[in-house]
Amino acid sequence: MSSQYEVRLSPELIEYLKNKRKHSITLDISTLGGGCCETFESEEITLSQPEDERSYNKIECDSIWVYISSKARVVAPVLHFRMHSGFLMKKIIVDGLSIRKN
Repeated sequence: MSSQYEVRLSPELIEYLKNKRKHSITLDISTLGGGCCETFESEEITLSQPEDERSYNKIECDSIWVYISSKARVVAPVLHFRMHSGFLMKKIIVDGLSIRKN
């Protein structure tokens, strides 16, 4: 699949992936709730490639394969993956997505 947006990885994320000896990152979108509750979406990031690549955009960025779920609504010309360091943990943040949170 071809994408209509650019993907960028922050230098800190690239270094983190190299230190972990990871060569791919996957962005999935999950829909939660339903029934009696409103639904909302959540992004999930894993440091591996998906089992079935057919429903993903596959983009190479700085020698890292980035898999973007076809469910992802990219609302910016650049989808930017970056590291966020919290008090006790590091987290990967994605800028440029539209996530439905009801």
